[in-house]
Amino acid sequence: MILGGGSSQISLLRRAAETGFFTVLADRDPRAPGRALANDFVPASTFDAEAVIAGARRYAVDAILTAGTDQPVLTAAIASERLGLPFPIDTDTALAVTNKRIMKARFLAAGIPTASHALVHAEDDEDAVRRELRNVEPPYVVKPVDSQGQRGVARAADVRAVLERGREALAFSRERRYLVESYYPSEEVTVSGWVCNGRTHLFSVTDRVTIERGATIGVCVAHRFPSRHAGIVDTEIRPLVEAVVASCGIRSGPIYFQFLLGERGVIVNEAACRLGGAYEDEALPATTGHDIIAYLLDSAREPGSECGAITSAAAVASNAPFSIPLMFANPGVVSRYRGDHEARMLPGVIAMRFLLPVGTRIDPIQNSTQRIGYAVITGPSREAVNGTVGRLFSTIAVCGPAGEDLLMDTAARCMIP
Repeated sequence: MILGGGSSQISLLRRAAETGFFTVLADRDPRAPGRALANDFVPASTFDAEAVIAGARRYAVDAILTAGTDQPVLTAAIASERLGLPFPIDTDTALAVTNKRIMKARFLAAGIPTASHALVHAEDDEDAVRRELRNVEPPYVVKPVDSQGQRGVARAADVRAVLERGREALAFSRERRYLVESYYPSEEVTVSGWVCNGRTHLFSVTDRVTIERGATIGVCVAHRFPSRHAGIVDTEIRPLVEAVVASCGIRSGPIYFQFLLGERGVIVNEAACRLGGAYEDEALPATTGHDIIAYLLDSAREPGSECGAITSAAAVASNAPFSIPLMFANPGVVSRYRGDHEARMLPGVIAMRFLLPVGTRIDPIQNSTQRIGYAVITGPSREAVNGTVGRLFSTIAVCGPAGEDLLMDTAARCMIP
């Protein structure tokens, strides 16, 4: 059973079928893009462990997998534990990497640097919030503790704005508390890797390039490899990765961590135990030799069996440069797309897809669910990759009703420095 049939799970669904698995897709949306790739379908939210367990029992599944998004990891762990199925992490670890309330407590207990923060209750008035935030410096970042895809994440200048943004955050949460952090001016990097029997393997460290629009922050528009911070991977980033792995009790499986780098040094933003949602499943095999979808499917057959393949791939990794533009559009209605076929013919383009159907109304950018397309670009040098990035944005278009191009031009942000 695979939880989620969105764009971040398409590769997993396709590869599972090609490998010979009978696949059952669980998704609340009967029109999920991945449904056509699965052998059967269960109409269950990936947040609903009981519905997933019922579906898994009905089909007597041998394993439950997910990729690309955070919260289904907890559902998969709960269901696997209840049904006696293999899964890389237990429920306690899954909670630690999907609930920021627990995650932050683990970081603090282990002395891991993270942004100063506090938890605010839904019922708190302005005076109570002010007391809760007495040790958190403004400006603030408000987050749901158990959401994903930047939903409900916003910047707040003062306590009154925290109350307003907090109500919005709770709309994306199953809890009655939300997280308020001190905003840390910084650049971001993302670590993709795998833990094998307690040993951590790093596959890539990428620049996670984000944009800010008013209260909207942290929406990613590109991943770039190598990172401009590659020089501190071994001295600063790797030790923090291993500290997070230990604090969260991660013994095996994929990891996907985000770090912030600013004037006060490197701090941990958040941790996840999943394949990345920025199409690393397409980028990493071609550029590092690590076929992370194959590793995940191997672990479904026999936990730990992927470790030999990981060690072998690490010995021959090519580490070619790559860029993953994550594309967004300005407000309007999508009437048609242009240039995607030509874009796939550009040198070094491994993948290029538009994601939202024609007729979609594009609202002002708020979170990653508004991503309109993506590409994966590699090449023999940074210059080659950057050249193709520039040609990509001049080749494709997202056309509005009057023929206007709605595509946000973020080409410069996607180029490897």
